[in-house]
Amino acid sequence: MEFVPTPLEFDVSPNFGFLPEREPLQCLPEYFSPWEKLARNLPQLVKEGEFFRQQIKQLPLLDHNKLSSEDEWKRAQLVLTCISHAYVWCKGERGVAKILPKSLAVPWVSVAKHLDIPPVLTHSTFALYNWRYIDPKRNIELSVNITGSQTEEGFLKVPLQMEAEFGKGCFSITSGQKAVVNNDTEGVLKALMSLKETIVQLKKSFLRIYESSSGGQFLERMCYYMPPKHRAFIEAVAKGPSIRNYVFASGDPDLTREYDLCVGKLTDFRNVHLQVVARYIVIPSNRGKDTKQKGKALIGTGGSDLMSFLKQIRNETARTVSCNNNIGRDSSLELQKELDGVSDNTLINDV
Repeated sequence: MEFVPTPLEFDVSPNFGFLPEREPLQCLPEYFSPWEKLARNLPQLVKEGEFFRQQIKQLPLLDHNKLSSEDEWKRAQLVLTCISHAYVWCKGERGVAKILPKSLAVPWVSVAKHLDIPPVLTHSTFALYNWRYIDPKRNIELSVNITGSQTEEGFLKVPLQMEAEFGKGCFSITSGQKAVVNNDTEGVLKALMSLKETIVQLKKSFLRIYESSSGGQFLERMCYYMPPKHRAFIEAVAKGPSIRNYVFASGDPDLTREYDLCVGKLTDFRNVHLQVVARYIVIPSNRGKDTKQKGKALIGTGGSDLMSFLKQIRNETARTVSCNNNIGRDSSLELQKELDGVSDNTLINDV
């Protein structure tokens, strides 16, 4: 019998998914106050450029082994990551620091090794560990900011809400896999319906940001930057029973229709992602560039050709449907109008 993972065993919450239900630790013990003081004042310090770097060079080398609980290790990873990135980038692209001071590098690498994640700014560190409640309605704000801008807040808080919205989706996937193992057609159907609704809500959350193949291999590499238990959960789901194969083998029209609807909603979500990236990254980046510069593809996370990569992932998602229904095509006229004046070939062609 194929193994079906239990999300709770992988620190996956039924309410919030990969997002912890309990508020992350907000401050380290007094011994680590030099780190905390810097983290609290980063928005102002990063404006000081070289003076900020001189302050960091005077920072004492603290003993990271004095960290005790996992919450403390995660908090340390957050503050060290933010301080280190601020140190590197505080003088802009032309003044990037090539070497970190020992007082940052030694504890940062050691803490990251303890948590089994790379010493770099990751989604888990900068988002999942980086929030706090601000009122009884459970609204949140960032615990540590680098720039202190509203853009930074929005860039992180929208994905946090998306993490919470997809929490039920993780359980829908494993419920569907269990139904496959038990040959429970009705159970698979219910799981697909639940997953579809989750994806719809995910898209609604993502829209608030307005106020593979090689692609698949890239996404696999990105798992390396996740917390180890979350990484293990994704690997376990991938090795588990295939809902898609079960649906196609069943020949059940209701199952097939619901499966295709799920794929359609996920493709819609990827189209929205394309629109957001085009509108807020690609188009602004092309303003003020000469013709030669506009012809160059933007580079995304991990060195990927940004728009080509996102379109590839979108198209591969669409191709998993049971029939050719063209759901991978982006029908957004509004987006195309914005793109008409952009000479970036990776953007205009087949968005």
